Amino acid sequence: MLDRLSIDVFNSGYKQVPGGPGWDDRSPATWPASTSTLIAGDTQAVLVDALMTTVEGERLATWVRDSAKQLRAVFVTHGHADHFFGAGPVLAAFPDRLADLAGRPAADGAAPGPLGVYHCGYHHEDSFGATSYLVVRPGGNVLVDSPRYAAPLVKRIEALGGVRTLFLTHQDDVADHDKWHKHFGCERVLHAADVGAGTREVERPIQGTEAVRLDDELTVIPTPGHTRGSACLLLGEQFLFTGDHLAWSERRGQIVGFRDACWYDWGTLVESTRRLLPRRFSWLLPGHGRRCHFEAGEMARQMQRCVAWMESVAR
Repeated sequence: MLDRLSIDVFNSGYKQVPGGPGWDDRSPATWPASTSTLIAGDTQAVLVDALMTTVEGERLATWVRDSAKQLRAVFVTHGHADHFFGAGPVLAAFPDRLADLAGRPAADGAAPGPLGVYHCGYHHEDSFGATSYLVVRPGGNVLVDSPRYAAPLVKRIEALGGVRTLFLTHQDDVADHDKWHKHFGCERVLHAADVGAGTREVERPIQGTEAVRLDDELTVIPTPGHTRGSACLLLGEQFLFTGDHLAWSERRGQIVGFRDACWYDWGTLVESTRRLLPRRFSWLLPGHGRRCHFEAGEMARQMQRCVAWMESVAR
């Protein structure tokens, strides 16, 4: 349940109409200012209307990204041009590059080029609005959990090199996995304990609780608790994709597990988190909740705080 909602308004300003009469002889003719409204909860948001011009849409896309909210949908109030013609740049802004493969944030000194980790956007209602990520790398691109199979996103991912591996963190966030598999021919990876009727044909079910290397960079770490088959994916020593296992809590100011959304066993979830403590990483990228980025030593301290908090919470 959301703690609060916020409303922020983007105002396009007036646009001059070349050659047209204004209010009087001293003022140029203008098109009325348009607005877009971002209605946001703790982590997710809906955008109401998307302005008119490409330039406005590009400014709007930057404004939405700067909010750090996960954009779930663009709601167009009606069919006039000044309410949706600017939507193209907003939709094209996803996937949004978060960092390069060395872990440097895109907004703070990341290496140029397409390689890196992206927030896909296009959240799927069948995954309860979970965040999906795309890893663009020389060893083959990886899609972490399934976004909506939406044409603009498919086209963008094609341009970035497609998908070689689709890693599914757990049974709740599989959504359109079969459509992505059929389009790109990607191998799907899901823990066997979370395989169900809709995922029985996954190419690589993971067994047991021991870590499994997919290749030189990717390690699957089973972390049962949220569900019996929940698992994290570690990319090198930089990125840990956690699904619904862990996330950053703005309210608590620390990494947490979801005690109120633990569908298998809280004690098992706590033990799974303890097993992550020796792992080195600097980014924690969840399916729900906020992501966080710290220098590796500080991330290790934050993980210790998380485990201490978990152990203090009644089962």
